[in-house]
Amino acid sequence: MMNRTFAPWVAPERRDARTVRSDDGALVVSMQWTPEGMFVERTIQRPGMSRVVQDVVFGTADQFRRWCDADQARFDYPLLYANLARNADAIFSGNADAIPAG
Repeated sequence: MMNRTFAPWVAPERRDARTVRSDDGALVVSMQWTPEGMFVERTIQRPGMSRVVQDVVFGTADQFRRWCDADQARFDYPLLYANLARNADAIFSGNADAIPAG
């Protein structure tokens, strides 16, 4: 088996998105409104493991809530997920401007 060392990683700030981070930096979720819906990028990296990045576009707040409810990380980071819900509500209610994703 090959011995692997992973360099420390910090997700970059996106000035055009709302970003929520776990206290330990392992989980980072960025959200922004686009003409197609709410674009979400979820990145998780645990020590000694590879980084997993998911990009999803949600058309409704209910779709986003179901996705969050299915994420096991919500048990490890309950405050982060509460913050996600507040940010998503603001985005879906129109309190965020449409910004092209990318």
